[in-house]
Amino acid sequence: MLIIRKEQLYKLEDEYCKSKKQQIWEKVKSTFPDLCVDVSDKDGLKITSESVDDAKSINIFNNQDLVLFVGMAFLPKKVIDDPWISSVLIRILNQHEKLASERLEFLYKHVLYENIGS
Repeated sequence: MLIIRKEQLYKLEDEYCKSKKQQIWEKVKSTFPDLCVDVSDKDGLKITSESVDDAKSINIFNNQDLVLFVGMAFLPKKVIDDPWISSVLIRILNQHEKLASERLEFLYKHVLYENIGS
């Protein structure tokens, strides 16, 4: 019988999470190349990791949804600092009664489409 110690299990989970975040960062770079062009892999992976962790609190778990959510972290400062846009982002993302895909689709289609270079 195979026995896995807790430390081994934690190590496996940690490696899986790192791998998943790396995959999401790679997909964000290919989906939003204009937003990520000046971002190093080290910085991009750090921002991706933080964003993926933040996504859990607003019920975003699916990889495709995570790519869209993480992509917002790379929006230009002028977009993020716009009071109207930031207000809409917060309100829509916190509508937990809607699926994550619906919230993100709405934001990209109606709010962010004209503000991203991709």
